Amino acid sequence: MADDPHALQPGASIAGYNIIRVLGAGGFGITYEADSPFTGKRVAIKEFFPRGIASREGKTRIVYAARDAEVVQWALKRFESSTLDQCKLKHPNIVDVIHYVKDNDTGYMIMEYVEGRTLEHWLREREFLPTQEELQPLIGPVIEALEYLHERRMIHRDIAPDNIMIRADGQPMIIDFGAIKLIGQETQLRSDALSFAVMKQFYSPPEQIEEGGKIDHRADIYSIGAVLYRAFSGRPPASAEERMQKLAFRKPDPYLLLSEEAPHVAPDLANVVDRALSFDANRRQA
Repeated sequence: MADDPHALQPGASIAGYNIIRVLGAGGFGITYEADSPFTGKRVAIKEFFPRGIASREGKTRIVYAARDAEVVQWALKRFESSTLDQCKLKHPNIVDVIHYVKDNDTGYMIMEYVEGRTLEHWLREREFLPTQEELQPLIGPVIEALEYLHERRMIHRDIAPDNIMIRADGQPMIIDFGAIKLIGQETQLRSDALSFAVMKQFYSPPEQIEEGGKIDHRADIYSIGAVLYRAFSGRPPASAEERMQKLAFRKPDPYLLLSEEAPHVAPDLANVVDRALSFDANRRQA
């Protein structure tokens, strides 16, 4: 990530914070670690940067071709409104979004910097698969946080093991909402010339990759089911894309039941996970 040619360089200033390094990047955004030279406070900053149609002029300013101006402005406005919605959320297990800044002809989401390791790293570092008792303190609060979102008619859209951070004290935190993936998906529909990755393989439900698919809170249920499946079995479930292709050609669903892949898991819990991963959203938990 440090060699990303599109990224802001270390030392660049955004809203008084100096960029330290790139934390991650996708089709529509680049996320940085930054700090304040005055307070020493560290933050994470997500920059709206649609790859393929955006470029940098100088070291900071972003420019677009005239033909893309309308769709970019629409997408940027959605990024702004999504950030402002997230600023209203207050939950101990959801990353705190602090501010939104317009600069360099783009937008920046400024949020708390969560230090720790991802759930994916936690799982990979283990010698043995985790038990239900070991996972409960990490997954239980995440499910409660999703309930909090759904009560407010919001959807995360990007629950996955690498979007769940575990602090040094063991507190799990949901980071990186998938709103920018929705922006990417809708933008792709608005412009045939554009193509962006809008799904997370193995953790996104079928409706999230289907053109015109309706997404509601059951998308998050599918994703958290996939997280549990990966944790208990040591591997993620069959991807929604593979399942769609097989079923389209009237072949068996390649999804393997958790009870078969992880026989040590209690049958009732395995059934809960299998139901959450139903291809048909109507068969998942409400």
